[in-house]
Amino acid sequence: MPDPDEPYLDLGAAEVASLFAWADHALGPHLDRRMPGLRRRLRREVEWRVLLPFERRRDWRWIGADGGANNWNPWIHGAVLAAALLLCTDDARRARLVRLVVQGLDHYVATLPDDGGIDEGIAYWWAGACRLLEILDLLAGVGGSALDARQIPLLGELLRYPQRMHFGADWYVNVGDAPARLTADQPWQVPFRWGRRLGQPETVAHALAGARLQHSAVAPRAGLGRALAALSDEDWCRDLTADEPDASAPWLAHETWLPRLQILVARETAGSTDDLTVAVKAGHNGEHHNHLDVGSYWVAAGGRPLVVDVGRPTYTAQTFGPDRYAAWPFRSGWHNVPEPGVAQQPGPEHRARDVRVELGRGVSGMTADLGGAYPGGSLTGWDRAVRLVRADGTTPRM
Repeated sequence: MPDPDEPYLDLGAAEVASLFAWADHALGPHLDRRMPGLRRRLRREVEWRVLLPFERRRDWRWIGADGGANNWNPWIHGAVLAAALLLCTDDARRARLVRLVVQGLDHYVATLPDDGGIDEGIAYWWAGACRLLEILDLLAGVGGSALDARQIPLLGELLRYPQRMHFGADWYVNVGDAPARLTADQPWQVPFRWGRRLGQPETVAHALAGARLQHSAVAPRAGLGRALAALSDEDWCRDLTADEPDASAPWLAHETWLPRLQILVARETAGSTDDLTVAVKAGHNGEHHNHLDVGSYWVAAGGRPLVVDVGRPTYTAQTFGPDRYAAWPFRSGWHNVPEPGVAQQPGPEHRARDVRVELGRGVSGMTADLGGAYPGGSLTGWDRAVRLVRADGTTPRM
């Protein structure tokens, strides 16, 4: 049974602490007028449930000191940072909490590949990478140049990941547990703001298109802090409500190859969803939110998938335990990969071998030996080739 005197700092506690912190910041004295003592009680709960455990223990698994950091790291660190900045009145302690947040974030940044890919999939980009960007904004806002780490070279590539995985409308390449369609509660103002800062107009265009699709400048379900950030961004509100939005899609590149994740996305026509788009992955079976899917491919026409990964079931206690692959959506037999009498196996050692890509005007494709994803000794090799052959080889590359 959980010990209430030794609380576990998890996502639920972090989310509630963040809500309390931003509500106190936005409403402040109004809360005490409606219910005297409420703000004092909120501070007590955040202190006992979040800030003290964060300080006392440094072996939280989600910190990822062993090199296994995932989206829990920036998600929880972002909530701790908001609580420390907005609720903590002790200057020395607040500075100590901020230092611990920065140290913890370093573990997450160290896991990010230099191609900006997220092995957890598009939905988890918003839960992890996007929260990292928000934290860096908040740190720079309160600490100035001493806490401004927004010039890390990796961030530009990280920012491009959603646009690179885009099929059309709200459809995306969905590796791992990530669903194929984004829900209508994404903080699109974050890639908009960062796209402007880093001089990536195609990122800005993608963010505006995504927000217009969900018909809102603010996504309340994304969290109060994110809603306040969107409402206070004058450039975002102005550009999003422009009378004549640009109908082009400059973020839809001719082809994208992420060598660390080993994912290729290729279009028949750059900047357009009218024709075919093909995606294929190699990779390995030790990725975060992994499915046994080395060698999977996707095909979309008109921006909508014709061949798509079924995604994940509702999460249960089994989902992230030793019996994860007992559920059929995670097993290779339910993905469009070969089934040569044996199933693919979990673990980073079960991977694609001899991965080769072909990038060009007329043809984009990937070839890989999938044999290594299956039990040792069951196959000598299994080559899979996925290629998009364009009718017109004169399409300019982007």
